[in-house]
Amino acid sequence: MTWRRVPRHRWHRPLRIAVFGLYCAMPWMFRSTLGGSLDKFISVGAFAVALLLELIVKPRLELPGSRVCPRCDASSPPHARTCVLCGREWLTDEGVLYSPYLADIPAARVAHRRAIASMIVLGAVTIVPIVCYPSQFGMAAYFIVIYYAYDLITGAMLKRTHRALIEHTGGLCTYCTYPLVDSSSKCPECGIVGSVSDARKAWAASGLWHPDQATARSLHAKPNEPRASASGSP
Repeated sequence: MTWRRVPRHRWHRPLRIAVFGLYCAMPWMFRSTLGGSLDKFISVGAFAVALLLELIVKPRLELPGSRVCPRCDASSPPHARTCVLCGREWLTDEGVLYSPYLADIPAARVAHRRAIASMIVLGAVTIVPIVCYPSQFGMAAYFIVIYYAYDLITGAMLKRTHRALIEHTGGLCTYCTYPLVDSSSKCPECGIVGSVSDARKAWAASGLWHPDQATARSLHAKPNEPRASASGSP
């Protein structure tokens, strides 16, 4: 396994829901000013929004996980039974999925910066009700909005890129996600120098796009090595 990847865990979502539920149940746990009717309304609404985002919205925006080969570190689709590059069968890491590693993709970093800017604007707008009615449960609702805003905005941007990668078989510029043609040596949109093969290698290494076996072997073939055909023969 590569050190830079963190496997997905099936208990992450239930633990988040449990934490939000415990905090939002506090107005019923204390017989004090914390148990006011408005605080109860805010806590119930915040928990309902958290459930909606966790169970319906976020699953639709989540990117497909990767299966990382312990032999060659290549990323394969989650449903693949063997590594798309070296053909190793999955034995020791059965069922383990890894989130896409997007730190080396400039387009993903742009999506992160835009998500942060949108989150700041959204936070500045939603903090107005908290100023009008200072309450720790109102602040909890505010932090729930901020917590999910980044994930949802980034997920929506990267999900659109993921669909475009599938449509263009990985042939997108890694800086501006403009579609590239096989004969181009630089992006016609942003002017970044690079071949389509280099772009496909970067997207495949990130795990955001998974090539088939023939494409993966042709991308990783050495210059003096013949490329494998679709049937696997040279």
